[in-house]
Amino acid sequence: MSKARAVLEKSKPFNEFDDATLDRFIADASTQEFSSGDVLFHELSEGEAIYFIVEGEIRISVELASAHHMAEEIDGGPGELVGEGRFITDGPRPATVTAATDVTALVWNVADWKSIAQENPVVGYQLAIYAGKVLFERVGKLRDHLINDISWGLE
Repeated sequence: MSKARAVLEKSKPFNEFDDATLDRFIADASTQEFSSGDVLFHELSEGEAIYFIVEGEIRISVELASAHHMAEEIDGGPGELVGEGRFITDGPRPATVTAATDVTALVWNVADWKSIAQENPVVGYQLAIYAGKVLFERVGKLRDHLINDISWGLE
């Protein structure tokens, strides 16, 4: 678990937490391995897991209704947090996350995060702010992809 801790300590929002809080996150997490091509979760599925990528690369994709574009993608690697939106909303998953290479991830149940947030409201606030920022940034990246696709070929 020492490699996981080292990656956590360098990554937001975990790098803002004290040692006791970081220890709690590590204690509550399980470690899962995914092979290249494995799906961590599917778009529009329900799920209660939050994943933190320790090793490997992932691909986040969103299906589009356009006939000429099946998906828009964002890549991520160590330090990437996915599934965090379940901490702030009960809606279905907004994207599919696939292992682009072999992946090692820390995995939490949303209930673990909510428990930590109830015990320490400052940490809960930081988690919510971080989750919102991540979601906002991903929407922006997908928006940029869509604008580039729509404007392609136009002068």
